[in-house]
Amino acid sequence: MLARSQRLRESGLIQMVLRRGKRVDLGWAKLYLGRFDKKRSYNQIGQLRAAVIVSKKVSKKATVRNQIKRKIYEQLRLLTREQAEVYDIVIVVRQEVSQLDSSMIYQKISRAMIRDNKNGCK
Repeated sequence: MLARSQRLRESGLIQMVLRRGKRVDLGWAKLYLGRFDKKRSYNQIGQLRAAVIVSKKVSKKATVRNQIKRKIYEQLRLLTREQAEVYDIVIVVRQEVSQLDSSMIYQKISRAMIRDNKNGCK
């Protein structure tokens, strides 16, 4: 699980990443990448921050939604070990991920981050 200090918890920052961040379609989710802080400048904390949004459209059961969030946060935690770049990430899940393998989730997120790193995410 990703540490609390590495989670985007403020709705203003989440909204900013959703509005101004780069969008990457993962098929099962939409990934938004940005590097913002409260003053609309780059992430000054120096570490990856993330938020995972799973709506009731994905599953009516809170336990299933929480399992999905935990699975994605764990893959993000593993990714922070390898990733040197500082990002604010918001992942909006569009369909149930329980059938996807954890390694597949990790692969898709890391590929999207590497691709955007080459293209220059702002």
